[in-house]
Amino acid sequence: MWTALLSSKAPAVGLLCTGICTYGSHCVCGGHAASITVCPPQHPHKDQLKEDQRLLTFFSFCFRKKKTHAFQNRFLYGIINKRESWECMNFLILSPQFPATNWNFCDRLKLNGINTLGIGYEPYEELRIEVRHALQDYIQIQQYQSYDAVLRAAAFFTYRYGRINGMESFQESRLFFDARLRTDFHVESGCMLSEVQRFLDSGTRRAWIKSCNVAITPARRALALQQLHGKWLCSLYDVQMEQLFASDDVEELVKAWKPERQQLLVPKLEGSLYIWEALVDHRGVPQSTAEGYLHARQQRQMKKEEREELSAFAEEACRKLCKQAWSCGFLHMLIWKRQGHWELLDIHIGADRCVLLKEQPDIYQLWADCMCEEMEGVRGLNT
Repeated sequence: MWTALLSSKAPAVGLLCTGICTYGSHCVCGGHAASITVCPPQHPHKDQLKEDQRLLTFFSFCFRKKKTHAFQNRFLYGIINKRESWECMNFLILSPQFPATNWNFCDRLKLNGINTLGIGYEPYEELRIEVRHALQDYIQIQQYQSYDAVLRAAAFFTYRYGRINGMESFQESRLFFDARLRTDFHVESGCMLSEVQRFLDSGTRRAWIKSCNVAITPARRALALQQLHGKWLCSLYDVQMEQLFASDDVEELVKAWKPERQQLLVPKLEGSLYIWEALVDHRGVPQSTAEGYLHARQQRQMKKEEREELSAFAEEACRKLCKQAWSCGFLHMLIWKRQGHWELLDIHIGADRCVLLKEQPDIYQLWADCMCEEMEGVRGLNT
């Protein structure tokens, strides 16, 4: 617990540590003193400023440990921005340890006042210190793929903390698992079981895109080797790995063909493949976007006209796709320009797919704010 000694004249404020920190029973700063800098507004007569006219505009913490510095800055950000209505909501995070960036989602939710709960297969002692600081409670299960084990753990959380307002694993491969758990616990924020069916298979996903009047590249499922000898279908697209095998040599396509994987035959590649990613709120409005090339070897900068055309097509496609029921989440699009027209090759849903958005400044806090607003809206409709 931090105790601040305020002074009415000096702009520098001393900060003493009492030994009990917000993030646990022991102080993470090691008892080192810190300082807060209070910058008053500009005034010609600074010595005669009254205390009620002083303005707190900037906080600067000086700690010896870098992690403590980051923790305290995010802690202050959460105190300033969280709402009282968010403090009574529970959010369940499945596998908070994996992927490695999941702790950021837990941390930002806690800063907003959300009661964050976790379920995973790692022992509590092996969790990263950031994950342990962000979680209110954690249950270890032996089989993470067992739906019955996760169901029992979530039921215990419901008994102990009340209704769960949201849950997420941030993995595209577990969309069906998450949607089934939301449906069983009547969690209305997030994709339900009836809505997630359109994302599971490439065939249903492409049919849903066509129904939204979005231009999509014609493709066929690669089921036999005879299909690789076509004249215009000479590129092989791997849906799971998001790889495009484009070669004029049929033997190269035969080597890349895997019958056990979801692979599509698409027209020959013309130009470059582009990635467009967005964080979309529950109203279907992109809150943050990022674009780039699919292949890392293409390091050249995108032209201004090219970027504007790509953004215009992607935003229009996003608006059409999110016109129906949508939940706060990440959208990953694979786009190319064929015969002078922009077309959508494929889309993916999940935070683990959006690698460009993670480079944005604190995209995790923006997601936490959007998710809290969605849960607050659903909660207001139910009351």
